[in-house]
Amino acid sequence: RLVEAFQTGVGFSWGDHGEDTAHMQASMSAGRQQHFLVPVVLASVDGLVERLTSGIRVVDAGCGSGVASCVIAEAFPQSTVVGIDPSSHAIASARARAGALGLDNVSFEEQTFDDLAPGSVDFLLTLDVLHDIPRPADAVAAARRAVADDGVWLVADIKAAPTFEENRRNPMIGLFYAMSVVYCMNSALSEPGGAGLGTLGLHPERLRGLVEGAGFSSFEWREFDEDVSNRYFEIRP
Repeated sequence: RLVEAFQTGVGFSWGDHGEDTAHMQASMSAGRQQHFLVPVVLASVDGLVERLTSGIRVVDAGCGSGVASCVIAEAFPQSTVVGIDPSSHAIASARARAGALGLDNVSFEEQTFDDLAPGSVDFLLTLDVLHDIPRPADAVAAARRAVADDGVWLVADIKAAPTFEENRRNPMIGLFYAMSVVYCMNSALSEPGGAGLGTLGLHPERLRGLVEGAGFSSFEWREFDEDVSNRYFEIRP
């Protein structure tokens, strides 16, 4: 399939890689999601922990095997968490994870951003997903429709820069570009005319343009010492 993708210019999705890749994808990020997503990242968003404690509707878009969804559901039992992902392998893994943990406030559906109902989400979470999507502008527009007027969207994405020369300073560049060819860019070109952002394609100014173009009014980002690869973007209507 990868040889065919090079020949045609049309790649294939994360889900098409199969069940083993879904587990690999979860393992790559499980450590940081389990250990500092709640106490560090979510705690940095003004008022979010308090709202989660009281109980709100959370959607984890591009949830993969459901690690982050389960972490949030376990930490905030009054909130309802829904994880969505187009990969049947990932959703099956996520459902098994939630079942093993005995969580009854989290569910998983084989869906995409387009399936989100208008105004239905209080807290939208998207971790290392947007650079994989063939049409990220459409996903951002769907997110704007879905997030309630008093809601918040938290996006995590790779610490990318606008130019190759700037990206070359990143000591992880070899890994990032290799991953991109096999997985992220491959997925981002999995439909004809895909944007093809790939692992290092979503730098802050590009994302700012997408969210402001979709009608979001507030955009800020931060980095944490605990995460060497990602930035976190707080986006509000």
